[in-house]
Amino acid sequence: MATLSNKEMEQITHENIIFSWGIKDVLAAKSKYPSHGEGVHFFDTDGKKYIDFSSQAVCSNLGHTCPPQIIEAVAEQMKSMPFMFGDTLISQVRARYSKALADFVPGNINSFLFLSSGAEANEQAMRIAQRVTGKQKIFSAHRSYHGGSGGTISLTGDSRRHFAPMIPGHIKFLDPNPYTFSWGKTTEEVVELSLATLKAQMMSEGPHTIAALFLESVVGTNGYIRYPQGYMEGVRALCDEYGIMMVCDEVMTGFGRTGKPFGFMNYDIQPDMITMAKGITSAYLPLSGVGLSDHVHDKIREMPLGGGSTYVAHPTVLACAEQVLKIVSEPSFLQHVNDMNKVMHEHFDHLKSKHACIKETRAIGLFGAIEFAGNDYGFRGVMQKPDPTMQQFRFKMMDNGLFTFSAGAHIAITPPLIIKPEEIAYGIDIIDKSITEMGW
Repeated sequence: MATLSNKEMEQITHENIIFSWGIKDVLAAKSKYPSHGEGVHFFDTDGKKYIDFSSQAVCSNLGHTCPPQIIEAVAEQMKSMPFMFGDTLISQVRARYSKALADFVPGNINSFLFLSSGAEANEQAMRIAQRVTGKQKIFSAHRSYHGGSGGTISLTGDSRRHFAPMIPGHIKFLDPNPYTFSWGKTTEEVVELSLATLKAQMMSEGPHTIAALFLESVVGTNGYIRYPQGYMEGVRALCDEYGIMMVCDEVMTGFGRTGKPFGFMNYDIQPDMITMAKGITSAYLPLSGVGLSDHVHDKIREMPLGGGSTYVAHPTVLACAEQVLKIVSEPSFLQHVNDMNKVMHEHFDHLKSKHACIKETRAIGLFGAIEFAGNDYGFRGVMQKPDPTMQQFRFKMMDNGLFTFSAGAHIAITPPLIIKPEEIAYGIDIIDKSITEMGW
C-alpha cells in the first residue's frame, strides 16, 4: 500500500478528519504522522523518533511493539469466527478470559460485562447501580474524568462536563485535593474534614436517593494523585452506612499501572463494582469491562440489564485481552513497574532540585505527574482556568522528541510499563531541556 506524503496527509486532515476534544485547526497544525512504533518509541514519516511518556492516552501499557502471541491469538480467532453476538452466543475465549479475570481481580468481583470503551463501561455501571438499588442519584468528585458520552460527561467533574447539558441526578463533591484551599495541615485533618463534608452532602441529598458513588481509584487526568491514607476506607464506610454502591473507575489504573493489578488495591477497600478499559488490551484493540461483586451479580440474574452493545464480548478483542492478561499476571511484570517507580522518583528529585518552577512531582507505579507552580492558587493554571503556556510547553517537548499531555498545571508521566531505566533518563532529559527552553 502506497504511503501518503505529508502534504497529502495535511490536505486530508484539513478536509476529512475530525479531532475529539481539542480545537481542530490548532491540533491539526501540531499533528505528527507516525510511520511505526518500537517499544516505548514511535517514529514519524520524516524518521524523527519520539519517546512516548504518556502511553498515548494512558493506554499503550505494553508499548508500540505488539507481542507476537497477541498477534497470533487475534489471527486465530479471526480465522475461526471473528464475531458473534454476545447476548446469544458465548465464545470459548470469553469463557476462558472471564474465569481468568475472576482469578486476577481480588475479592468477590467474579462476573464481567465486556464492552468497547471506558465510557461505555461507566455508563453500564451507573445503570446497573440504579437498577439494583432502585435509586437514581450518582455522586462523583469534581476532580475526575469518567468519559465523554452522554451520561459519563455528567459523571465527569472537570471542565469538560460544561461542553454538554448535565443530566439531572449527578451530584459533585470535593475530594481531599481541592485547588483553591486545603482541608487541613495534616493528613488526618484533610481526611476527617473531607469525609465529614461528604457525609453532610449525602445526608442533605438523602441517602435513599443515591444509587452509587464513583471514584477513580487514583485521580487520573486531573492530577495523577493517590488519595491520602484513610480516605478511601472512609468513603467505603459511608457507602456501607447509607446503602450506596461504591464504584472504582479503573479505566486508567487497571492492569498494573499503579504497581498493583488494580488501583483500588492501594487501599484497604473492596468496591461493589469496578470499570476497566485501556490497559485491558494495551489499546491494541478496543475493549472495556464492568466487574461485579457477587452480591450485585446475584441481584441482576433475574432482571434485564437495560443496556448493552452490538459488540458485547467481541471474541477477537477478547483474544487480545486474554494474552495481555497472561503478560501482566507474571510477578516479574509488576516488579518491573515498581522498580521503575524508584528510578522515576530519583530523576524527579534531581529535576525538582534544578528547576524552581516545579511545584511537585509524584508517581504511584508508573502513574505520575510533574506539576508546575504559578499564580493561580499556586499553580500554573488549573483545569478550569488553563494557562496557555502549559500547552506551549507540551508542544515544545514534542518538538524535542517527547510525547505526553498537559492538563491544568501538570504533565502526564505515564510511560509504557515496559520502559527501561535508560529510557526514563532519556525522557527526563528532554523534559529538563524543554523547561530550560521555556525560560521558566
